[in-house]
Parts: sequence; C-alpha cells; structure tokens
Amino acid sequence: MTVIARLLSAPALADVDAAAGCAALLARCACDGRAVIATKASEQARRGDGNLRIGVGRAGVEVESEGVRATVAWRALSWSMRASDALPSHFPYSMSTPTDPIELTAKLMAIDSTSGREGDVVAWLDRYLVERGWRTVRIPVSAGRDDLFVTVVDAPTVTLSTHVDTVPPFIAPRLTDGRIHGRGACDAKGIAASMICAAERLRHDNVPVGLLFVVGEEVTHDGAHAANEAFAARRVPATSRAIINGEPTESTLALGTKGAVRVIVRTAGQAAHSAYPHLGRSATRDLVNLLAELENVDFPNDPVLGETTVNIGSLSGGVADNVMAPWAEARLMIRLVTPVDVVRQKIERWADGRATLEWGPMVPPVKLGVVDGFATSVAAFATDIPVLSNWGTPFLFGPGSIHVAHRDDEMVSIDELRAAVDSYERIARSVESSTRPGRA
Repeated sequence: MTVIARLLSAPALADVDAAAGCAALLARCACDGRAVIATKASEQARRGDGNLRIGVGRAGVEVESEGVRATVAWRALSWSMRASDALPSHFPYSMSTPTDPIELTAKLMAIDSTSGREGDVVAWLDRYLVERGWRTVRIPVSAGRDDLFVTVVDAPTVTLSTHVDTVPPFIAPRLTDGRIHGRGACDAKGIAASMICAAERLRHDNVPVGLLFVVGEEVTHDGAHAANEAFAARRVPATSRAIINGEPTESTLALGTKGAVRVIVRTAGQAAHSAYPHLGRSATRDLVNLLAELENVDFPNDPVLGETTVNIGSLSGGVADNVMAPWAEARLMIRLVTPVDVVRQKIERWADGRATLEWGPMVPPVKLGVVDGFATSVAAFATDIPVLSNWGTPFLFGPGSIHVAHRDDEMVSIDELRAAVDSYERIARSVESSTRPGRA
C-alpha cells in the first residue's frame, strides 16, 4: 500500500463505515493529489487513539490502523464524497491509471444504444466515471432515457459534449488494420472516449472542465433540449462559457454548421379506374411534376456555409397500379445556410397551392468559434449545437469522417482517435483561457 496520508489522533477501525468517514476526510485534505498530514480526524470517525494509515490501491482507498485493514471502493468513496460536496479536483486513481481511448471506445461500442435505447450505455458510463472519481448528474429526457453531466468542480467553465445514441442497425466493434470498425466508431462513441481522456488530463491540471453526454441527437435532439433546460433551471452548474461539441469533422475545427428542416409535400387526386383516367386525377403524377421543378428554385447561398441543398428522401402514394392515385407525398430534408423563413417562403411559392406542406423540426445554421493552429472546415450536417444555446460559445471538432458515418462500414483510425485526445485538451485549454472574465 502506498501511503499518501497519515491522520494523527485517529481511531482504530473495525468497519468499513468508519473507514469511509476517514477516507472522505482524506479527500477533503488531498485536493492537490499529493501527500498531506492532517492533524485532527473528524469527531464522527474518532473511536480512540492511534495512527491511521490511508493509501491508494487499484480497488480503492485502503485504510489501516493497529493491524486492522479495510478497503473503500472508489465507487463508494466517490458517492460518499458527492453527498458531502467534498469531491476533490485531483483523484489519485485517475492520475495513476489513465484511460485508454481505444479500449474505452470498444467498450462503449459494444453496448447497443440505437436512438431510443440509450439507457444501458448511459448507465455504464455513469458507473465508469463515478469509479474514476467524477461527480455525475442524470438529466431526465424520457422514460428510461437520461443525459449525463459530469464534473468534479462546482463551477466548470468549459464543457466537452457529444451524443451517445447511434443510428441503426447495431454493429459490434472490431479492430483491424489500425482502425476500429462498427456502429458509433466515429459517430460518436470514439469521440466520447477521446473527450473523457482529455477531460482527465484537464482535471489533473485544475482546468474547470465538464462533460455532457446526450441522447437522441440522431432523431429529435430531445436530449439536447433537456440539457439546455437543465442548465437554465440550474439543475446542473450554470457556469459553462464554452461548449466543444464532438462530431466527425476529419479532425478539423468547423467554421459553421448548416441547419436543417423537414417538410412533407402532399398532393391530392381522385381515384378512378386506370383505364379511364379522364374520370379521375393522379396525385402521384402531380407530385412528380411538382418535384421536377425543384431544380429551378433559386435557393440562397452563404459565403461561409455554402449552398442550400434539398434531398427528396422518400416518396409514397397511390393504392394500386390499376387505380388513379388518390394521394401522394414526398418527404424532403433541406440543409439551411440562412434563417428558415427565407427557404420557407421559396418553398411555399414553389408549391403555389398545388400541394399542402407540413413543416417538421428545424435546426438553424450556426457560425462557430475557432482556435489558432487548427485546420478548418464547414459541416454540412446538423448537430445539437443550436439547441445547446445556454452552454456558451460553441466549437465543433471530432476525429473520423462524416462520409462513413451511418454506413455499414463506419470506422475511425486508432491514430486519429489518440490524436483527438491531444486536440480536445488543446482546444479546451485555449477556450477556457480566452473566456475567463476580464479577457478580451
């Protein structure tokens, strides 16, 4: 046992409860992670006279007095300190056993967290981080689904954030040719692992960092909405001045992200026998003709974000091949570079009463922060960033390519994952320093 503290005038210990009390006292004293001498033990832990040795082992804090030894597991210790608001900024276990980003990525990927089924991966992360000395807060989103906020300080000023849900189908991880393959490799469990490794380094150097892992990014962004509301309601520390979001940007800092809006275009027809088309009207024919005109719409451009794009994602309609189609619809996804109202007006003029329009969820485009020395890019995809508006100035960075995200061959380079740890640390230090009060 490596002794890191000796508490004088402390009792002999015969049970773990007393050990936990003394270990919590140690944590209050050892906030700098170095050996300390405490001259007085707490009255609650005192059972008599004698010397108390407290050391650090892989299983937890080891307490020994007069031949009696007890081990307080890291999980039990971190929970006891959380309850007493005594969690130190330096916790010896994390300093002596750094997290490996590749191993952690594989563990996260081995848990199916398809959107809507994120409960298991959040529970695993919660346990894992608590055991490493972090203080965690669950943010309820819906039944069985929570976001996870993580810190060790009362006032974190920079937040590393990404999502833990994935698109279907679940694909188990495998390691070949210097790459991790499988669902979530780059979008975004590898990113989450790199962020955790960077956060442990930052915690070691007293950088006031937090971690935010959200659910539902791939569908409705409901996790980000819940996190933003929790910040506003002070259910988590409302002190973050910058948020570094993680998505696969090929290890570049994004200058901005395009927004997105969904719209369902519906046409109505009149059913009739297909041998007598003059007795009816084909909704599918009307819809196809209307969609052909989309290419003539003058959608707006932005000098940074580029052009507005429209994807016709799905088509449906009709009842049978020998019946004039009484209905038809097309589902569109529009990537925005301007406020949605600009595009909405153009779509309404294009439809011009020939179809009804049902507008769905909208995410606005966002211009993002930059840090000197990083290559930059533009993200054509939407992220949680616009919804996390309370969390401070947004930045976007991540290893891996969006071009393989959502595909069966999703993967990320091991070297790029390891390099991302350094990059997240560097970005966070720069952002935290530049956003301190009094700095320009």
